[in-house]
Amino acid sequence: MVDEGCINGTSLCTSPNGSLFAAGSDSGIVNIYNRDEVLGGKRKPIKTIENLTTKVDFMKFNSDAQILAICSSMKKNSLKLVHVPSYTVFSNWPPQRQVLHYPRCLDFSPGGGFMAVGNAAGKVLLYKLHHYHHA
Repeated sequence: MVDEGCINGTSLCTSPNGSLFAAGSDSGIVNIYNRDEVLGGKRKPIKTIENLTTKVDFMKFNSDAQILAICSSMKKNSLKLVHVPSYTVFSNWPPQRQVLHYPRCLDFSPGGGFMAVGNAAGKVLLYKLHHYHHA
């Protein structure tokens, strides 16, 4: 498969149930695909996210595939959260006064209520995602 509009792919991830996958590029573009559509011959992404401007290093879906986190270690605070059902980027993330430094990796807790972000300064920042009350 060829990722539409991508010259250099830099990261790839799948949703926990395998129905979606995301492909990131060195230009900061993230394409989200539906697995069944791709297997059926459709090669167009269902959504293109253009909120990063530098190489996408890491991406991760949370446990129920409601959130896709994308980050770039090339620029400070370069981490975005995508609401997958609407394919919109949360405008309140990262928090205005929070310094993430250069994000390197991240993961969600099994229930989705917490997100941990590792950065280039050697710190792990833990965030509570208030939408997930039972996590």
